Amino acid sequence: MLGLNSLGAGRRNFMNAWSEYLREQAVIADRYAKTMTTAETIKEFLDIAESFRRDADAEDANPTYEH
Repeated sequence: MLGLNSLGAGRRNFMNAWSEYLREQAVIADRYAKTMTTAETIKEFLDIAESFRRDADAEDANPTYEH
């Protein structure tokens, strides 16, 4: 897992980097879903991806830390 400091570049604040990280994890889960062979495992990974997206949206709407 990448350190959170490695995600912050330029003038982005920490929580924007956190939301971006969560969205990137969603993309990875989507990619894994495409490699699964059963409907159950496909759904499981798609649900994981959606959870990451929901968490990122929630963080964007109400940041844990504001700088």
